[in-house]
Amino acid sequence: MSAGSSPSGAAGEGAEDDSCGGDTLVWHPVLAADALPEGSLRGVTLGGLAVVLFREGGTVGAMQRACPHEGADLATGWCASGRLFCPRHKASFDARTGAVSSGWSFPPPRVFPVRLADGTVHVGLPKR
Repeated sequence: MSAGSSPSGAAGEGAEDDSCGGDTLVWHPVLAADALPEGSLRGVTLGGLAVVLFREGGTVGAMQRACPHEGADLATGWCASGRLFCPRHKASFDARTGAVSSGWSFPPPRVFPVRLADGTVHVGLPKR
């Protein structure tokens, strides 16, 4: 799952950081951390991208919302044992890396970095 670590300073809307493999990220505050209970999924749109947020194993993560197989909304699936499950065909994705479960041959969904600051979940998206 994406790390839920606290940054050294709070990021506001549009705050930039160059800490993800050299790519400049724009950190988007999304919701209060306590609004995403353990085992839950929440679909959001950030910077024009559909993203699913989840909390599993005490860690908050973010992933591309559309299943790369047939576009099912992963926000209507479920998470368990470190994996997100597609509601349509039950394919699952590693919550940290997006790796697809065995038996499926399609690319993994994009995984986005997450950080917590001042009780708020922030998602880092590549600067466009």
